[in-house]
Amino acid sequence: MLSAAVHFASIPFPWVAGIVGIVIGSAKRSPLVRFHAMRTLLQEVVGILITATVVLTSLALSIPKLGPILQGQWQDVDWWGIIIKSVIVWLGLAAFGLWNTVISLHQGMKCLSQEDWGGRGLLDRTARRLAGAQESVLPRELA
Repeated sequence: MLSAAVHFASIPFPWVAGIVGIVIGSAKRSPLVRFHAMRTLLQEVVGILITATVVLTSLALSIPKLGPILQGQWQDVDWWGIIIKSVIVWLGLAAFGLWNTVISLHQGMKCLSQEDWGGRGLLDRTARRLAGAQESVLPRELA
């Protein structure tokens, strides 16, 4: 239940849910709760890296368009290009946020139905390692 609560709470409070989950998981000596808390924190770090990359790329593509604006040549500005690029970037960021919410809901529901130690992916392996999960508690296919 606590593992699922960490995922559900990570939707409105991504950093707080992960940190509180680690504290509670440590107090209860539950490597499973610590694993899910670490997983939510690592997913948030990955999300920030992706968002920062998209925003910085968008800004880098916008800087050359500033020349005519700074020179007062407003009629030479490609306003439609700027608007379309901005809308695409913001829609992409909104879709990424929605995807992140759906993943958190899915992982929380999965925790309610079974003991979930993640998969073989890098993020899950790193979360298990940081949570201090002993191989003796892991399913045979992950140990």
